[in-house]
Amino acid sequence: MAPRNLERSVMKSFQSAGFSLRPPAKAAIVSHLLAHEQAWQNELQTILRFFKENFERSVAVEEEHIRKAIGSRGRVVTGGALGVPEIHVVSAFDIPRYRYDEAKRAFEKVETLTKRQKVFADGSMKTACVREHFALVKQRLLNHASFREATLPFEDKARPKLTIISSLRDGEGTQYVLGMISQMRVGRLFLEDLTGSIELDLADISEDRQTSGYFTEGSIVVVEGEVENGKLYAQSIGMPPAEERQAAIRASSNTDFFLTLPPPNLVEGLKAEAEDASLLCLSDVWVDDDTAMAVFEEVLQGYSDHPNPSKLCFALLGNFTSPQDMAPTLDSVQKGMEKLAQIMKKYPSLCNESMWVFVPGPKDTVLTVADVLPILPFHLQLQQPFARVLKHCVFASNPCRIRFFHREVLIFRYDTLRLFRRYSVLKPSSRESSDPQHHLLKTVLEQSHLCPFPLSRVSRYWELDHTLRTYPLPDSVILSQGTDSFSLKIEGCACASPGPLAAPLEKRGQFIGYDPVSNAFDEYTL
Repeated sequence: MAPRNLERSVMKSFQSAGFSLRPPAKAAIVSHLLAHEQAWQNELQTILRFFKENFERSVAVEEEHIRKAIGSRGRVVTGGALGVPEIHVVSAFDIPRYRYDEAKRAFEKVETLTKRQKVFADGSMKTACVREHFALVKQRLLNHASFREATLPFEDKARPKLTIISSLRDGEGTQYVLGMISQMRVGRLFLEDLTGSIELDLADISEDRQTSGYFTEGSIVVVEGEVENGKLYAQSIGMPPAEERQAAIRASSNTDFFLTLPPPNLVEGLKAEAEDASLLCLSDVWVDDDTAMAVFEEVLQGYSDHPNPSKLCFALLGNFTSPQDMAPTLDSVQKGMEKLAQIMKKYPSLCNESMWVFVPGPKDTVLTVADVLPILPFHLQLQQPFARVLKHCVFASNPCRIRFFHREVLIFRYDTLRLFRRYSVLKPSSRESSDPQHHLLKTVLEQSHLCPFPLSRVSRYWELDHTLRTYPLPDSVILSQGTDSFSLKIEGCACASPGPLAAPLEKRGQFIGYDPVSNAFDEYTL
């Protein structure tokens, strides 16, 4: 289409949507659409959708808004013969919200909100997000063989039955209760469910009477105990057991909670295409540290002669600045990002064919709003150095999800292990394992939540709490903690953490690689 005709089409489309274009913005979008000559209409509709979801009507669109709309979309690697994205990155702010309806025994999708409405949620969502999480864990527990109601003659009828808290009475013997641990009064623990609360006594709990994991305020647990004088004396306590991924997907009628399920007719093709593919995850890429930059360049050099760079995905995780007494300035971080981009530029095959994903960390307060979960992507100004160098890059939220060929990968950069250790109300059991990483992963997977703490402990956008859920279990989870690297497999879910790229630890240059074919991680150290 001729530029003038395209310009008229753009103006008409924006006016119909209720927006007015400034001349620089008009020039920027026309220039962008000319580069997508064969699919300019689809590109225009995608950009318009961004404005409808994130801006009020009657806004005068500036050039920086257009740049943000283009940058926020990211660019994904499209599969050759398959004609579908092989690597698809999903931001937390794009994930739809589903809640479990106990009456219908089904998940229902909640009305889609704009990004502004998600961030500035209605006050009722503060309690609703907790209730919805509790209902989800409860339905998952009731699907488990140990608690599922017997329906066939040959099934065991002596299965434990859950008692709601409002029905608990003194002298009724041992009972099983599902509830959330809370501290309603200073120094005293309580167990809450949707019907009420009761004081909880954990004094008699020993290591052999609890499951693996960290029990903290906000944890949803199953307690076996007796009620005396209006207090629940626990005899044993455990996490609700996790549900295997495929079983959970079937139980939810194949609901695509996180926009990561591939179309069924393309799964086999994606599995075949996944040969030689690898997702490389590097954490704590400090742009202000010469050692980190040297190690980063060494990693790129090692993959520069990869036979098929289009099957590589580099996930760079924060924090992107080293620990300092004084917070870095925006100018110093900008220079560091320019330096990082220049290192990438030395390896054109990786810049032009590989996918790059940038995930901010909890200390990246200069790069984004890092005080509330989920953490927003980089500011637009800090995206520019990479947008000029990389052909396929996405500036993602924290957490984010990646459909990597036929696998779902969940990435989260947060110091959750430190928080679990700090707020734990019981010493973790060493019966199954004494490894703190094992307890961390068991907690995250069995709580169906990346950060199952009260809102007073960890700030979260109420309307976006569902984006932190781990139900159904993903194929793999990357939980970067800023500690030494590790990899484990729990409930069929491959779990790992990349060590910091450069830090005063025993090992330097730690990173991990994920193989979608075997659903396993490899740990690397330079």
